[in-house]
Formats: sequence, C-alpha cells, structure tokens
Amino acid sequence: MRKYIFLSLFTLACVGCSTVKKETTIEQLTHETIDIPDAILGSIGSIQKVGDYLVVLDYSTESLFHLIKLSEQRYIGKFGTRGPGPNEFNHPTKLHPYGEEQLCCYEPNKREIKLLTINTTDERMITSTLFQMKDRTFFEAIPVNGDTILTTGCLEEGMFLLTTANGKQVSITNEGYPYEDEEEQKISNQLRAMAYQGNLSMSSGKKFAYAISSANQLHFYEIKNGKIIKSGETIKSYAKYKPDAHSQNSFSVFFDSNAPECYTDINVTDSLVYVLYSGRSFKEHK
Repeated sequence: MRKYIFLSLFTLACVGCSTVKKETTIEQLTHETIDIPDAILGSIGSIQKVGDYLVVLDYSTESLFHLIKLSEQRYIGKFGTRGPGPNEFNHPTKLHPYGEEQLCCYEPNKREIKLLTINTTDERMITSTLFQMKDRTFFEAIPVNGDTILTTGCLEEGMFLLTTANGKQVSITNEGYPYEDEEEQKISNQLRAMAYQGNLSMSSGKKFAYAISSANQLHFYEIKNGKIIKSGETIKSYAKYKPDAHSQNSFSVFFDSNAPECYTDINVTDSLVYVLYSGRSFKEHK
C-alpha cells in the first residue's frame, strides 16, 4: 500500500568559499508501508536503515532496539537490555550511521558512545562502547573522525563543540544559543541551552544541521580542517520559556504549554536536509 507524507527539504549548495545558496521547498514524498505483524512498537525515539536491516529505538520496552529485515519484511527481535550494566542502556539518544554497516548512539547518563553492529550470519545485534567521555555530559555526541567528537550541551559559551573523548577542545562555535532580544541575551548560555534543545544530524561529508524543538529554527554547519563553520540558518520564531528561579544547583526552564513543538526529527545528507515538523502544542503532547 502506498501512502504520502509531507516533509520540508532544505537544499544547501556552497558557492565559492563563504556564500551559501539556500533553497527551501515542500515536497510530496511517496513511501511503502512495511507490514510486520510481530513487531509491537511503543515510544519510537529513532529509526535507521543499515544495509537490508532497519533498527528502531523504542523507549517503551525493556529491550530498547528492534531489528527488522526489510527484504523479507520480517521482525527478527529485540536487543539492548535496559539497565546500568556495561553492555546495557539507560536512555540513548538518536541513532546515527557509523560508516556504512554500523550505527552509534550516545548515552548521556553513562557518558558513552555506543557502537551497534549487526551480525548478519546469525541475525543479532552486537553492542560495545566506542568512546567513554571523560569530561562532561552532553545532550548529543556524534563521532566525526579518529577520536574527534561533535557535541552539543549545556556549554558556558558556544553552541557546538568539537572535542576528544578525553576532553581536549578542538573547535567551538563563536556564537552561543539563540536569543531574540537584549533581555533574552542576559540569560546565561547554559540556561538558553536548556530552552533551545533539538535534534542533531551529520552527513558522511561532515555537514551537520540542528533542528530546534521549541522554536522554528534550523542551523546549518560543516566541519572543515578541524573547524566548525556555519553555513546558514532559518529563524522564524523563538522559544517561549522562563528560567527556573528556584533551581540553584542545576539548569532548568519552564516552557509555555501553549507554544508549539516545532521540529521533532532531522536527517542530513551532503546535499539535502530532511526535517519533520510537528506544530502541536506542548499541552497536546501530554
């Protein structure tokens, strides 16, 4: 059965060294429905295709990952036990490609980047720790090359940080998290980080984009010669929130429950950025 979905596509083409041509279009995309009766999915966090397999991150089950063989439309099973153990998971972030045949995801509570490898012989998923982050906890961490990792989180300054697993800073963006006016600019970068959380995705060519959940904003970058370079942005709204005045030892904010949740997912290739927009209010999500 064929259905239709609507996504926003952003085309980025570099012209010369510093000029970026941005085209924004709404495209109608077709997709095929996969009918897998044995797959019972709950709260989907992320989906990634690896070869002939589909890996689904599901926060509602004790085993966090579902494995599906696409060519046979067959559900293989669950993997990745929830728990504090060395090969277990607490609350991994978005699934990211790692090369052509593997996936990785960041575990904030453990400060680990996990590697997911599909053993096609006996059709099971093998998990291991790719990097143990020594320094701090981030919102998201994606391997770039070697031991260099792209991160975003509650930074004192900047919005994105290139770092090594042992905490050595490689590059950081000059500008911090967004602000609408001088009043919001007075709010610390760490509190604005809490307000402007979102989804991060990077292409194989080291282009990456950030889609904010609480505001209609997209930010586009690329990594060149070990430096983070901004290539463009679209800003249509700002987050509606108030800092938690009673929080002394942590950073937290209160969102306007009537404000819309904006971007809920993003995927970046070297030429296109696919984003999924919600528009439902935070109140409607309860």
